[in-house]
Amino acid sequence: MIWFCLCPPEKKEIIDPLFEDRDDVFEALIDIYKLFENEFEDAPQNERLQDILEINADSDVASVRETLLFIARESFLWNHFYNQSIKTFIKPHLNKDGALVLTEQVNFQLYVIKVNFLFNVHSPLLGMRVVEYYAQILGEAHPQYQFINNISKQIIDYFLLKKIEKDGFLLEHIDSQKQIFLSNEFTDFEHLKLIENETILNICLVKWKDNIWQNMGYCAVAGKDDVRNMKHIPFPMFADQQEEQKLLSNILEEAFLDITNGNRLIYLQNIDKLSEFQTKLSQKIIEIVDKLKDASINVETKDMANLCETASVLESKHFCLYLNKHHAIEVGSTTLMVCMDDKNNPFYNHNLLRLDDFVTHIPISADFFQYLLDRQILQLTIPSDAYLNQNMENIILENWRFLFRYFHYESHYEA
Repeated sequence: MIWFCLCPPEKKEIIDPLFEDRDDVFEALIDIYKLFENEFEDAPQNERLQDILEINADSDVASVRETLLFIARESFLWNHFYNQSIKTFIKPHLNKDGALVLTEQVNFQLYVIKVNFLFNVHSPLLGMRVVEYYAQILGEAHPQYQFINNISKQIIDYFLLKKIEKDGFLLEHIDSQKQIFLSNEFTDFEHLKLIENETILNICLVKWKDNIWQNMGYCAVAGKDDVRNMKHIPFPMFADQQEEQKLLSNILEEAFLDITNGNRLIYLQNIDKLSEFQTKLSQKIIEIVDKLKDASINVETKDMANLCETASVLESKHFCLYLNKHHAIEVGSTTLMVCMDDKNNPFYNHNLLRLDDFVTHIPISADFFQYLLDRQILQLTIPSDAYLNQNMENIILENWRFLFRYFHYESHYEA
């Protein structure tokens, strides 16, 4: 708990968890463990907290959302991350006196940020979303545990309004033609002109319970240009759409490995070589798709990796590409490559990368790091004067998966 307070993710600094150089912290640890000992009977399952957060089968959408917001705002394990997300958003909207200027649009955007945090953001400390944490507080024996635990992530996509019914709306997903039922319990479309089998909605949805969906904020009528230019992606809530995504990922992997002669890690001289690889990859994907002769594979999904766009933010002269186990292609920079002792790497410069800096700052996946560790490619060091605890290197290596999640939480769950 103390380590968490002193070492927030945005600080990008790993503090010695044994606090060997901090007598004051060590004394606080003793006091905290005394508190745990005194409160042991309540600690395993806090019945007082359960009473405060109690819900039943009749609890409406608004009350559940307010409970989730209460947890995010007030819980010691969540409020730091919640407050950071709010501060990041409102900073550009402060006037010269530091007061928040709330226009109608800004107020709505703030609401969207809050809802996104409740349903989509994983805590770097806990590795779970607010709804999942709430379910754990209730306990598996609670009659509403499964309902809360299975509330989906928030998605925004395009749907055709098929039918207006008494209790809600029958919607058809534009890309998959799958139909869902949107409850009107928490949805007010009175300001929109709705026409059955004609109106297309760009809407934010959360799967609630009993295959009923709820609108959690954003909703607008989409124009023809919006639909024509929209990014075609499989709808993840449907099993067959998940299978389509798996097929597309397998196609990407096959194309990548074919071009690289089976290598998951390759090195490229410059952005031009990266662009050439991008072209070859796109052509190979098209070739594979055409051989399958499967009309259900959307043509617009053939070009599945914009590597040059990803590389442009790295400000790097050279690049490496790694195909991870999620069938996603990661782009590494010169900073990383000069420390990679690989016979295929022409850019290795016998540099050493500080282990603590690597874990906190280098944006690669845990899978990529494991690949480098297993093959002893990455040349790491930790200065002897960095920590009084000489076992810090072992502590970091033993806990690197947690540390990766903790310091890279925004990208950790996007693999």
